[in-house]
Amino acid sequence: MIYATLASWGMHKMGDPEFTKAKLVNYPDFKNSILNHRDHLKLLSALRIDSCTQDEYSSYINQLEKIYYHLKVSISGATIVANSKTLPIFFPILFHL
Repeated sequence: MIYATLASWGMHKMGDPEFTKAKLVNYPDFKNSILNHRDHLKLLSALRIDSCTQDEYSSYINQLEKIYYHLKVSISGATIVANSKTLPIFFPILFHL
C-alpha cells in the first residue's frame, strides 16, 4: 500500500528514466529495502519526538539517518523527495505532531 500511495502522489511517472527521475524502483526492490530495515522501523515506530530527552533525540536522528540513506525508493540519486515522503508513513507520530 505504501508503494501505491507513493505512486499516487506522483512518485512513479511513466516514461524514459533518463528524462523522468520521479520514478520508483521496481516493487520487489522497494519491498526488500523495507524488509531489510524492518527491525529498525519497528523500534522507531512508537517514538515521540515531543517527549524525549536531548540524548534520545540524537539517538533517534542517528537511527533515522541510517535508514534514510539505505532506503531504496526512487531510481534517482536525489533522495530528499522520495525518502521524505516514505518515512513519515512509518512514523506518523514522530513526523506529525
